[in-house]
Amino acid sequence: MLIRRATRNDLPQLAQIYLQVRQQTFTWIKSPQLADFQKETKGEQLLVAENEGRLCGFAAFYVPAAFVHLLIVAPDAQGQGIGRSLLRQLQRGRRKPLRLKCVKSNHAALDFYAHLGFQIVKDNASAEPANFTLQATHAL
Repeated sequence: MLIRRATRNDLPQLAQIYLQVRQQTFTWIKSPQLADFQKETKGEQLLVAENEGRLCGFAAFYVPAAFVHLLIVAPDAQGQGIGRSLLRQLQRGRRKPLRLKCVKSNHAALDFYAHLGFQIVKDNASAEPANFTLQATHAL
């Protein structure tokens, strides 16, 4: 598997992965659209996971805050270490620990992050939807 920076040519396929995952997993979002991908990732660094020439996931990262805005893995590629590999690459060479938010009802994602050593540092109970801010506590 190759983790690399996204190119302009990757964007249409990443938008499709984004929309597919949003439709299946992010049930709190009403009517997700393909165009949401561009809005959600504007101004962020995009890393992609490529396996045998196929894009299978990506991370959108806001560099100044070491904040992982999106970590998306194609449904048929989940459970293969892609999310972990993307997070490891993001963490490489950074002094600040990675931070991210995760919706409280997304138990699978919360379990995944806990397994990697992320800890809840803030309960955003009044957010819509309610979420936690998580922070990496050690090297992934």
